[in-house]
Amino acid sequence: MADTIVTGVPQAIGETGGAPVPVNRDTLAATSEAELTAAARTDPAGTLVGNTLGPIQWPFPGDVPISDGYGSRSAPCSGCSSNHKGLDMTPGGGTKIGAIADGVVRSAEESDVGFGVNVIIDHRVNGERFASLYAHMQFGSLQVRAGDRVVAGQIIGRVGTTGASTGNHLHLEIWANGETPIDPYSWLRARAR
Repeated sequence: MADTIVTGVPQAIGETGGAPVPVNRDTLAATSEAELTAAARTDPAGTLVGNTLGPIQWPFPGDVPISDGYGSRSAPCSGCSSNHKGLDMTPGGGTKIGAIADGVVRSAEESDVGFGVNVIIDHRVNGERFASLYAHMQFGSLQVRAGDRVVAGQIIGRVGTTGASTGNHLHLEIWANGETPIDPYSWLRARAR
């Protein structure tokens, strides 16, 4: 038996105990791939495109999803902050993490509480003093120790889910003058070219 196409009959979804609900099938809209890409490059909840060519760079060389930005939020776990001081990037567990600039490692710690496995690096670039914190890395992935000098892009560890974490990601913080947390997304967007 051949299928038959019936035209001119309105589509409807039947409701139990009620009248049919008409379905409007002519208002479908889609976002193009180009529009999604453009939005992701400007939306902190989207994707960032890393640059690894200048004195200050993103910790990853390519497109990386961002799962959480800087500021107020609902804490995603017990022990997680509702005042998020960093930027969460999710390139996948085990992805190599590069230092964002030349500097000296202040601390490198293997822990399973708070920031988990983490590294803090002190930097001075073009007269600007700042620090960067890389948190929740994999156990055993640290490539640096306190006192080590690092260069921009040097691998310091791998993405993990240690400490107060809900899944594999890099929690990155930037500290102005080496102490005061500021929005890493805005800061890096203005400097990493």
